[in-house]
Amino acid sequence: MPFYFLCDIPKNEKKGYILLQRFKQFGVFTLFVKALRGEFMKTHPEYTISFDPITSHREFNRILDDAEIKKVSFQSRDSQQFSNVFRSTNPNDDFNPADTYLEVNLVAKRNKKINLMNSVRKIISSDKTKVDSYFQVSGLANVPLKVYFKANGRPYVLDTTHMDNFSPDIDISHLVKINSKGFPELSDIKKASIKLLSDIKAEQNNKR
Repeated sequence: MPFYFLCDIPKNEKKGYILLQRFKQFGVFTLFVKALRGEFMKTHPEYTISFDPITSHREFNRILDDAEIKKVSFQSRDSQQFSNVFRSTNPNDDFNPADTYLEVNLVAKRNKKINLMNSVRKIISSDKTKVDSYFQVSGLANVPLKVYFKANGRPYVLDTTHMDNFSPDIDISHLVKINSKGFPELSDIKKASIKLLSDIKAEQNNKR
Protein backbone atom coordinates (compact mmCIF):
# COMPACT_ATOMS: atom_id res chain seq x y z
CA MET A 1 0.00 0.00 0.00
CA PRO A 2 1.55 3.33 -1.03
CA PHE A 3 1.56 6.23 1.44
CA TYR A 4 1.92 9.77 0.11
CA PHE A 5 3.59 12.75 1.72
CA LEU A 6 4.15 16.40 0.94
CA CYS A 7 7.05 18.46 2.27
CA ASP A 8 7.30 22.24 2.21
CA ILE A 9 10.64 23.42 3.64
CA PRO A 10 11.51 26.94 2.43
CA LYS A 11 15.18 27.72 1.85
CA ASN A 12 16.97 29.46 4.74
CA GLU A 13 14.01 28.90 7.06
CA LYS A 14 14.06 27.05 10.38
CA LYS A 15 10.56 25.63 10.07
CA GLY A 16 8.72 23.69 7.42
CA TYR A 17 5.61 21.57 6.91
CA ILE A 18 5.13 17.87 6.27
CA LEU A 19 1.79 16.30 5.38
CA LEU A 20 1.59 12.52 5.78
CA GLN A 21 -1.18 10.22 4.61
CA ARG A 22 -3.01 7.87 6.96
CA PHE A 23 -5.43 5.09 6.05
CA LYS A 24 -7.68 4.01 8.93
CA GLN A 25 -5.23 2.95 11.68
CA PHE A 26 -2.29 2.69 9.27
CA GLY A 27 0.34 5.37 8.78
CA VAL A 28 4.05 5.93 8.20
CA PHE A 29 4.82 8.75 10.63
CA THR A 30 7.25 6.76 12.80
CA LEU A 31 9.15 5.26 9.87
CA PHE A 32 9.20 8.54 7.97
CA VAL A 33 10.50 10.56 10.90
CA LYS A 34 13.12 7.96 11.78
CA ALA A 35 14.48 7.91 8.23
CA LEU A 36 14.44 11.69 7.83
CA ARG A 37 16.03 12.31 11.22
CA GLY A 38 18.77 9.78 10.47
CA GLU A 39 19.68 11.43 7.16
CA PHE A 40 19.51 14.90 8.70
CA MET A 41 21.93 13.94 11.48
CA LYS A 42 24.37 12.53 8.93
CA THR A 43 24.45 15.68 6.82
CA HIS A 44 23.96 18.26 9.61
CA PRO A 45 25.44 16.81 12.83
CA GLU A 46 25.71 20.27 14.38
CA TYR A 47 21.93 20.76 14.32
CA THR A 48 18.87 19.00 15.72
CA ILE A 49 15.50 18.39 14.12
CA SER A 50 12.10 18.02 15.78
CA PHE A 51 8.64 17.12 14.53
CA ASP A 52 5.72 18.83 16.23
CA PRO A 53 2.05 18.36 15.34
CA ILE A 54 0.06 21.35 14.17
CA THR A 55 -3.35 22.06 15.60
CA SER A 56 -5.65 23.31 12.88
CA HIS A 57 -8.55 24.97 14.68
CA ARG A 58 -10.66 24.72 11.55
CA GLU A 59 -10.22 20.96 11.40
CA PHE A 60 -10.49 20.69 15.16
CA ASN A 61 -13.90 22.37 15.10
CA ARG A 62 -14.95 20.17 12.20
CA ILE A 63 -14.19 17.08 14.27
CA LEU A 64 -15.99 18.46 17.30
CA ASP A 65 -19.12 18.97 15.18
CA ASP A 66 -19.54 15.18 15.08
CA ALA A 67 -17.93 14.36 18.43
CA GLU A 68 -19.47 12.83 21.52
CA ILE A 69 -17.80 13.49 24.86
CA LYS A 70 -17.46 10.26 26.83
CA LYS A 71 -15.32 11.37 29.75
CA VAL A 72 -14.14 14.61 31.37
CA SER A 73 -11.20 14.41 33.74
CA PHE A 74 -9.99 17.00 36.27
CA GLN A 75 -6.53 16.43 37.76
CA SER A 76 -4.78 18.14 40.65
CA ARG A 77 -1.25 17.69 41.98
CA ASP A 78 -1.73 20.36 44.64
CA SER A 79 -1.57 18.62 48.03
CA GLN A 80 -3.59 21.42 49.64
CA GLN A 81 -6.41 20.97 47.14
CA PHE A 82 -6.07 17.24 47.61
CA SER A 83 -6.85 17.55 51.32
CA ASN A 84 -10.01 19.50 50.46
CA VAL A 85 -11.36 16.44 48.68
CA PHE A 86 -9.80 13.39 50.34
CA ARG A 87 -8.30 12.53 53.73
CA SER A 88 -7.15 9.25 55.18
CA THR A 89 -8.59 8.77 58.69
CA ASN A 90 -6.36 5.81 59.52
CA PRO A 91 -2.94 7.03 60.77
CA ASN A 92 -1.53 3.54 60.38
CA ASP A 93 -1.76 3.89 56.61
CA ASP A 94 1.03 6.50 56.63
CA PHE A 95 -0.67 8.02 53.59
CA ASN A 96 1.25 10.83 51.85
CA PRO A 97 -0.67 12.96 49.28
CA ALA A 98 2.64 13.95 47.70
CA ASP A 99 2.98 10.38 46.40
CA THR A 100 -0.20 10.68 44.33
CA TYR A 101 -2.33 13.01 42.29
CA LEU A 102 -6.07 13.49 42.47
CA GLU A 103 -8.30 12.77 39.50
CA VAL A 104 -12.02 13.51 39.39
CA ASN A 105 -13.83 11.95 36.44
CA LEU A 106 -17.19 12.58 34.87
CA VAL A 107 -18.05 9.49 32.80
CA ALA A 108 -20.94 9.01 30.38
CA LYS A 109 -23.23 6.05 30.91
CA ARG A 110 -23.45 3.32 28.28
CA ASN A 111 -24.73 4.67 24.95
CA LYS A 112 -24.87 8.19 26.42
CA LYS A 113 -22.74 11.29 25.94
CA ILE A 114 -21.75 14.23 28.14
CA ASN A 115 -23.37 17.43 26.90
CA LEU A 116 -20.64 19.94 27.72
CA MET A 117 -19.41 20.61 24.19
CA ASN A 118 -20.21 24.32 24.17
CA SER A 119 -18.09 24.93 27.26
CA VAL A 120 -15.27 22.72 25.97
CA ARG A 121 -15.15 24.68 22.71
CA LYS A 122 -14.92 27.99 24.58
CA ILE A 123 -12.19 26.74 26.91
CA ILE A 124 -9.94 25.55 24.09
CA SER A 125 -10.61 28.50 21.80
CA SER A 126 -8.95 30.98 24.14
CA ASP A 127 -5.61 30.68 25.90
CA LYS A 128 -6.86 33.04 28.61
CA THR A 129 -10.01 31.12 29.50
CA LYS A 130 -9.76 29.14 32.73
CA VAL A 131 -11.55 25.87 33.36
CA ASP A 132 -13.10 27.39 36.50
CA SER A 133 -15.03 29.81 34.30
CA TYR A 134 -17.22 26.94 33.10
CA PHE A 135 -16.75 23.99 35.46
CA GLN A 136 -16.59 23.88 39.24
CA VAL A 137 -15.44 20.82 41.15
CA SER A 138 -15.82 21.09 44.91
CA GLY A 139 -12.44 21.50 46.58
CA LEU A 140 -10.50 22.03 43.35
CA ALA A 141 -9.53 25.27 41.65
CA ASN A 142 -7.93 26.02 38.28
CA VAL A 143 -7.09 22.39 37.56
CA PRO A 144 -6.08 20.91 34.17
CA LEU A 145 -8.84 19.43 32.05
CA LYS A 146 -8.75 16.36 29.84
CA VAL A 147 -11.60 15.57 27.50
CA TYR A 148 -12.11 12.09 26.07
CA PHE A 149 -14.37 11.96 23.05
CA LYS A 150 -15.23 9.88 20.01
CA ALA A 151 -15.46 11.26 16.49
CA ASN A 152 -15.35 9.69 13.05
CA GLY A 153 -15.36 6.26 14.69
CA ARG A 154 -12.15 6.75 16.69
CA PRO A 155 -11.26 7.94 20.19
CA TYR A 156 -9.46 11.22 20.94
CA VAL A 157 -7.95 12.65 24.10
CA LEU A 158 -7.62 16.41 24.40
CA ASP A 159 -5.45 17.86 27.16
CA THR A 160 -6.16 21.60 27.48
CA THR A 161 -2.69 22.17 28.94
CA HIS A 162 -1.03 20.68 25.83
CA MET A 163 -3.20 21.83 22.96
CA ASP A 164 -0.22 21.90 20.60
CA ASN A 165 0.06 18.11 20.92
CA PHE A 166 -3.41 17.60 19.51
CA SER A 167 -3.33 17.04 15.78
CA PRO A 168 -6.55 15.70 14.28
CA ASP A 169 -6.44 13.81 11.01
CA ILE A 170 -7.79 15.81 8.09
CA ASP A 171 -10.11 13.89 5.77
CA ILE A 172 -9.61 14.55 2.04
CA SER A 173 -11.26 11.35 0.80
CA HIS A 174 -14.11 13.32 -0.74
CA LEU A 175 -11.60 15.25 -2.86
CA VAL A 176 -9.90 12.29 -4.56
CA LYS A 177 -10.93 9.65 -7.09
CA ILE A 178 -10.08 5.98 -6.61
CA ASN A 179 -8.39 4.30 -9.59
CA SER A 180 -8.88 0.76 -10.89
CA LYS A 181 -6.25 -0.59 -8.48
CA GLY A 182 -8.15 0.75 -5.49
CA PHE A 183 -5.74 3.61 -4.80
CA PRO A 184 -6.46 7.35 -4.85
CA GLU A 185 -5.32 9.23 -7.95
CA LEU A 186 -1.96 10.88 -7.34
CA SER A 187 -2.98 14.06 -9.17
CA ASP A 188 -6.04 14.43 -6.91
CA ILE A 189 -3.95 13.89 -3.78
CA LYS A 190 -1.42 16.46 -4.95
CA LYS A 191 -4.10 19.05 -5.68
CA ALA A 192 -5.92 18.51 -2.39
CA SER A 193 -2.68 18.46 -0.37
CA ILE A 194 -1.38 21.70 -1.84
CA LYS A 195 -4.69 23.41 -1.08
CA LEU A 196 -4.65 21.99 2.45
CA LEU A 197 -1.06 23.11 3.00
CA SER A 198 -1.94 26.62 1.84
CA ASP A 199 -4.86 26.77 4.29
CA ILE A 200 -2.74 25.51 7.21
CA LYS A 201 0.06 28.01 6.50
CA ALA A 202 -2.45 30.86 6.31
CA GLU A 203 -3.98 29.82 9.62
CA GLN A 204 -0.56 29.58 11.28
CA ASN A 205 0.43 33.02 9.95
CA ASN A 206 -2.76 34.53 11.39
CA LYS A 207 -1.74 33.29 14.86
CA ARG A 208 1.45 35.38 14.82
